[in-house]
Amino acid sequence: MIGDTIMIVPCTFRFYKKDWVHSNMNLAIRIANENENKFRFGCILTHGGRIIAEAQNHMGKSHPLQAKYAKRAGEGNKIWLHAEIRALIQARETPEEIWIARIWRDGSLALAKPCAICTLAIQESGIEKIHYTNEFGKITTVEV
Repeated sequence: MIGDTIMIVPCTFRFYKKDWVHSNMNLAIRIANENENKFRFGCILTHGGRIIAEAQNHMGKSHPLQAKYAKRAGEGNKIWLHAEIRALIQARETPEEIWIARIWRDGSLALAKPCAICTLAIQESGIEKIHYTNEFGKITTVEV
């Protein structure tokens, strides 16, 4: 399932084989890799197979929607902007699927399962499928 190792300074990560599932995750991985934050998440939203939003988490910014879902999830102190919420803010259409990637500083893929805050936002947005990287370098898909 995993293709060749690609070197992108300053880290390496694995690109997945080329098909629509893996090319969407490749984009989420690329977005996460470009992230300068301590926690490096990348996210895309799709509708009808088209990408309708892409985002990274941002440790220095927040948004009222992030604060709303954090409070409702019982985590009111986690108001920095998560990639999933940031992508939902940017979307101009109702998303059908979400793709989330997380990369460690050494370039390896990490678990990107949505937190309680983002799970609540995803459920309320109407998203039908969640795809995220797991700690084994593979894609996990969950139907909502």
